[in-house]
Amino acid sequence: MRISANAILKSPTQQSLHINADKRIFVIGDLDADLAKFHYALKSVNFNKEKDVLISLGDVIDRGNDSLKLLNTFSTLGVHMVLGNHEHMMLESIIANDKKAHYLASINLAGSASIILAG
Repeated sequence: MRISANAILKSPTQQSLHINADKRIFVIGDLDADLAKFHYALKSVNFNKEKDVLISLGDVIDRGNDSLKLLNTFSTLGVHMVLGNHEHMMLESIIANDKKAHYLASINLAGSASIILAG
């Protein structure tokens, strides 16, 4: 395998967010491509994209079947996302065009296989 830290090293390590004092801030992680779990979490806090800020701590695309739906929902809601190790693995396998890494990612990132193989 030829996976390296290229994507990580080329990405900014810091990003500043200006969040108005009247906004509520929520942080979520390890959704594992489970859209239902995400919707349940949002409902449990009455999340409102106009009044709230949501930050995801990564591992969004791992294990479940809703990777693309979840990422599209993130985009619609304006979720700020930190990449987890599973997102990095997917990106590196695409950047390196590494067939062995694609195969391993398709096994380990079941719901994300279509994203990886399409890349």
